[in-house]
Amino acid sequence: MKNFYKRCLATLLTAAMATLAHAVKVRFDVTVPNGTQKVYLIGSTDALGNWGANENRALPMNATNATRWTLTVELQPNTAYQYMFLCGPNWKYEQSPNASTPFTTGTQDETGDNHRINTVTDWTAIPPKVTTVTFNVTVPASTQEVYLAGGDNDNATDMDELGNWEVPKGRCVKMPKTGEGTFAVTLDLTPDQTYYYKYLCGAAWDYEQSAADAFAVSTASTQVTHDVVNSWKGVPVPLTSPQNYLKRTGNQITDAQGNNFVMRAIGLGNYMVWEPYMWKVTDYAKAGIMQDIVGRMSLALEPADLQAFVDGYMANYITKDDVDSLKKWGFNAIRLPMHYNLFIGTDADDNTFVEKGFEMTEQLRQWCAANEMYLVLDLHAAPGGQGNDHAISDSRSPGLWDGNSDGTARQYQDKTVLLWQELARRFGDKEWMGGYDLLNETNYYTGDNLNLLDLYKRCTKVIRLHDRHSIIYLEGNGFANDFATIAPELWGADWDDNVAFSCHKYWAKHDGFAGEDLRTKHNVPLWLGETGENANEWFYQTVKLAESRNIGWAWWAHKKIDNISGFTSIQTGDAFGKISDFINHGTGLDANDKAGNRAIFNEFLETVKMANCKINHDVLFALIDQQPDGTLTRPYPTNIVPGVVHTTHYDLGRQGYAFYENNSDQVIERTAMDAGAYNAGWTGRNDAVDFNKTEGVTDDKSNGYNLGWTNAGEWLQYSVKAAKAGQYTIRIRHASEQTATVGINTQNNTELLAKALAPTGGWQTWQTTEMGAIALQEGWNTFRLAFKSGSANINYLEFVLPEASHITPSHSLPQPMAWVNGDTLILNPNCEWTRAQICSLNGTPLARYNQPSDIAIGQWPKGTYIIEATLADGQTQTMKFIK
Repeated sequence: MKNFYKRCLATLLTAAMATLAHAVKVRFDVTVPNGTQKVYLIGSTDALGNWGANENRALPMNATNATRWTLTVELQPNTAYQYMFLCGPNWKYEQSPNASTPFTTGTQDETGDNHRINTVTDWTAIPPKVTTVTFNVTVPASTQEVYLAGGDNDNATDMDELGNWEVPKGRCVKMPKTGEGTFAVTLDLTPDQTYYYKYLCGAAWDYEQSAADAFAVSTASTQVTHDVVNSWKGVPVPLTSPQNYLKRTGNQITDAQGNNFVMRAIGLGNYMVWEPYMWKVTDYAKAGIMQDIVGRMSLALEPADLQAFVDGYMANYITKDDVDSLKKWGFNAIRLPMHYNLFIGTDADDNTFVEKGFEMTEQLRQWCAANEMYLVLDLHAAPGGQGNDHAISDSRSPGLWDGNSDGTARQYQDKTVLLWQELARRFGDKEWMGGYDLLNETNYYTGDNLNLLDLYKRCTKVIRLHDRHSIIYLEGNGFANDFATIAPELWGADWDDNVAFSCHKYWAKHDGFAGEDLRTKHNVPLWLGETGENANEWFYQTVKLAESRNIGWAWWAHKKIDNISGFTSIQTGDAFGKISDFINHGTGLDANDKAGNRAIFNEFLETVKMANCKINHDVLFALIDQQPDGTLTRPYPTNIVPGVVHTTHYDLGRQGYAFYENNSDQVIERTAMDAGAYNAGWTGRNDAVDFNKTEGVTDDKSNGYNLGWTNAGEWLQYSVKAAKAGQYTIRIRHASEQTATVGINTQNNTELLAKALAPTGGWQTWQTTEMGAIALQEGWNTFRLAFKSGSANINYLEFVLPEASHITPSHSLPQPMAWVNGDTLILNPNCEWTRAQICSLNGTPLARYNQPSDIAIGQWPKGTYIIEATLADGQTQTMKFIK
């Protein structure tokens, strides 16, 4: 049974959250051997722990006498389940024999099949004995919180139940309030010991009881204490809150004033934490984590030059120009994935703070504040490593839970707690902080040592010493999406009212988000803290679904090297090619030519700057400007004619509106990890339109990409801005091994031109063919490049306006009604408009204009609107537009 509970990642990411709308109550009663101290229930669904005993999922049962235990659970009626019992919280304490019990629920609460009566005759192992002690304390009536901390008298014995006196590391027990000035908590302690303990009115020694002497209790038998604290050495004072921060209000994330806030954030992946796939690593044995990537670089550079490169890369990755651009594009927050070693000593026993990380974070916060954007801190690479996916945490083992050859799990967890306390101390009172994402994507199910809940409790306690106003984000196990072990009911008195759950979503269907059940059940916000790495169609659908449910999001990632699915792509050139070859294969650079290598690395640094990156406008459009309508298209901004129109520069928009892909073997988005490619060449654009990098003999008009894998019936829509009206000759740059017929169509697919393209002798053997001519009016014109038969690679279209044209076109392209230019809505100047009105999407008139031409829309909130305009002949035209 020990392996039965394991769930694959794909299941975790795609499982729909079951609801309990029509649940029935099922009562489990079990008789067990005399002397059994605890009994747990585990079973085949989330409500029964989903076989995750080693993940703290087992459900504790209630004793009714010395040998009988009971628990009532809500399950779905008429459904098959299986269950077992344990006498400890993990599989080594399962019942013997270890066979599970199957049953099918009925429809009546706690009767018939819904009353399970069982007997366990033996256990495979018995947990260590414990003694139950109930601590009661009476304190001054004004006391708001009480914590219990203790250990033995000389710290010779680990007594983790009371924290071993390590209050600064978050090791203390928060006590539930039982009345005015009274608090109590019941704990299981090691038998036959003497525990010494003190009370505190805050989670720090500054707030301990005034009496110097500790209380003491013997655990030779069950005990109940009745202690009195007359005064405290200090009392926590109210903390000063900034004016701009994020908090929880019910199941919403809101700003400081309580206004609902839908986060549109960008994650700075590949900044402080480098992931191999973002660096085009192909040999993970050589460079499977950031340490290895840097280690490979160290073979080619002097130590000082290597440090200068790492510093320079991080400095160029995010600048004020980047943050200003993100704000302009529509983002309102940044998620900062932090590497712990930029903030605190790397050695397990070195907890000295490192200023570099704090300085980088403060600079970024200032840039965010200048743009009124929130900054969320995310511990992405934790001390020791938080899971078995080593790349995302720059570690070779899950040392945070198991320890490793360099340190113990206790040391790594202590370091994590101390780091969060220092981050809260330094940034808790700063403006435009968006909260604390405690631990990125824990992924660890294989051992008995995982205690994510305990670590979260400790981190929360020390953060709240310095910041009570900012929201804390809690990611589950299983790459963030498994919240079973950190659900609110498991926190007890430690539950914090200012938290949100954070799920991640990749390569999954559009059927909801992990954690929505917790949001509904506990009235807690849910944040889509990381998502991306897919086609624009998936981006559009995911954001639309999230925002329709008032769930904010953070996209992954800002800058990656030579990519189509991020907003900005660091372009690969000769310098990066040599660096990449050296990292992967040991070629490309001469390890003995350190000075020459320094120049190559410095050349690559220049490409990291925003000014030298490629902006993927289609990704931005899918995420932000296209929401929520989905039918809109927008011209690619650089299509000015006369001149060249690259095939990658078709209109921004979705399948059926900006392009049409009809290959039955191709997906337009990836809704599963093994869904296949949506772009056969993985380059050019992030849609289900196939591009590859152009090879062979090209010319200086090429942008390096060509359309490929074309099929009859497909089309791409292009909008071009003509500098002047006239008859434009179209020349098409193509390559193929077969004859292909292509056409120029109107938006409603009326054919304007058609041309048979002869084979060129190869798919990368290029030639230019004149297609014919069409008339363009001054300003924007829209047409479709259609594929009639055969297949051809297309590099670009060139529009030529002869000085004296003798060509008489048979068709003219229709003109758009209006278009947005910055803060102005421009009505087509070639038409005579008598009046216009702007309406909301539901048809409510917002403004009216007589004799309109250019309409100022700078004062309008961002969103989608309708423009209705009437021509001089009385005809009315309607169009949607995005501000």
